[in-house]
Amino acid sequence: MANDSHPGINTGAGPLADPAIGRGFPAEPAADAVEPPVPCVPIMADRSPSIPMMASTWSFSERCNAAGWPALAAGGDPMAAVVGACRVAEEDPSIDSVGFGGLPDADGDVTVDACVMRSPESCGGVCAMRRHLHDARVARLVMERTSNHLIAGEAADRFAERHGCEARSLLAPSAREAWERWRASGGHAD
Repeated sequence: MANDSHPGINTGAGPLADPAIGRGFPAEPAADAVEPPVPCVPIMADRSPSIPMMASTWSFSERCNAAGWPALAAGGDPMAAVVGACRVAEEDPSIDSVGFGGLPDADGDVTVDACVMRSPESCGGVCAMRRHLHDARVARLVMERTSNHLIAGEAADRFAERHGCEARSLLAPSAREAWERWRASGGHAD
């Protein structure tokens, strides 16, 4: 796919497109080719791109990425940037798919899960935590302080407590109200 704003550059889906399928590499340069404002960076399995980047897919991601970006752009730890970005979503009661705003299960309980990974050998996760909101932080602790890859349920909550994470209710008032409406309707979606 040609980049109309920058002739001579084959960007495919964007400047960081997958080179394995022939995107992200310069095409035959046109005589009047203009350098793109963002360099095309081939992403190789054996080396990281030379520029920092954050990518996410949810509608609320922009403000989350904005929280993690300054440290990453300044050369900070990518894991700290990701966990910081996740924290924004985890704390936002207006996001009903994750964290404090997450909708409860049929019993009215909210559980949270997260997984972080630096490499296949360095990863950690938690699932079904009921008392600790910052699941991405706890997943990072699992990765950095244990030989486990995943801790679940009550064991994950106990692990979080042992590592100084604050226990709290995970059910936001708006999520409780949505659950109560659902329950009053006989358990049918609105």
